Amino acid sequence: METKDKKLQLDQLPAVAKELIDNSPCAFDDFVNDRQFEMKITNLSGQIDFADVSYNQVCDQIEAQTDKKVAFVLYFVYFTKYRRLKNSEARDLVKEFGEDFDCYEINKHIRLLADYSAYNSVKKFGRLMRDAGELCVESHKKLHNHVGVINLYCELTCAYYEKNLDERNEPEGEKQLKDALTSMRRAIKIEDDLQEQKEKQAQEQAKKEGVPYRAKGKKAYHKFYLNMGRLLVLLGQFDEGESQMNYAIHNLPNDKDRESRIRLYESYITQASIIRTYALSDDKYKDLEKIKVNTYKTVTLTTTLLGFLLGSIKIYETVTDVFTLAMLMLAYMSLLLVMSGTVLFGLSIALRDKKRRMLVYDGILVAVGIVLFAISMVLILTYGYTS
Repeated sequence: METKDKKLQLDQLPAVAKELIDNSPCAFDDFVNDRQFEMKITNLSGQIDFADVSYNQVCDQIEAQTDKKVAFVLYFVYFTKYRRLKNSEARDLVKEFGEDFDCYEINKHIRLLADYSAYNSVKKFGRLMRDAGELCVESHKKLHNHVGVINLYCELTCAYYEKNLDERNEPEGEKQLKDALTSMRRAIKIEDDLQEQKEKQAQEQAKKEGVPYRAKGKKAYHKFYLNMGRLLVLLGQFDEGESQMNYAIHNLPNDKDRESRIRLYESYITQASIIRTYALSDDKYKDLEKIKVNTYKTVTLTTTLLGFLLGSIKIYETVTDVFTLAMLMLAYMSLLLVMSGTVLFGLSIALRDKKRRMLVYDGILVAVGIVLFAISMVLILTYGYTS
């Protein structure tokens, strides 16, 4: 089946779909979950002549098919066409026919694509990101290695955290971004290996036919590098992220969409610069907050200790026994430890300075102070006296 660079009329598409099904390299139910099937669908969608074609005509043609496989191919092709045109009919088509084709695992991916193109809210991106991530896990055998599915998961992850920049530094956010980056690199490796395999096959075929062969050296889909760059930027690896996005621009094909894609990809590079500035400002703000917290702790602790010292002077004026005075000094020092530890612990909680190590140190101060105070009181009551 070769229809490249030819315009397809709607009435021709069922026959082309039947030919695609008949030429499946494996069982059709398995082939639909392959990236190569998605690429063929994308190519067909680009060849359809959509001039003066109504949505009702598209629906009528799908409904008229007696072969469910043909109907699914038409559904996928038209969905892809509408989505690339950014038409709302893409989601309408899924609403109308989605349930009919849920028997094909790839339809989960189609549903996610439809929702992604229809919504632009943070809450929706979060749900879609989680749903897409479930399709990429190793336990999902049918779509685990589908690079289109992986790319959608990574793109949704980018979209979510670009709208929630503060969350990217949280433990859960950082883990999610690192997982997406690992998945994106895996997708690029899968795609590169496939291209290398195709190169070898083409080279062997040329050798058999005795014709010269020039290697194309084609790399993974340019958008994969764009999304990898976006993930790197969100993880704070700005230089490498921008480098990957520039590499994506460098690998754009020379087609009618090149200029619009360049503008889009450059907008992400601009966004990366904004995120870099935001990160620097955020770091400066955190440094100032840390200084403010430490200063507040110091002033509060000093004031408390001075007050305690002034209040205890009268006690020492009435004591003449050296041993008792020494024990009172020990008790006084232990109370200072208890008070210092309590004040610092309370301030750490109140000011959200929840470093585990510092909280442990504060707790140790309190515990040591209590033990020393108890010892001093026992010794005073047992051996000491006042006059």
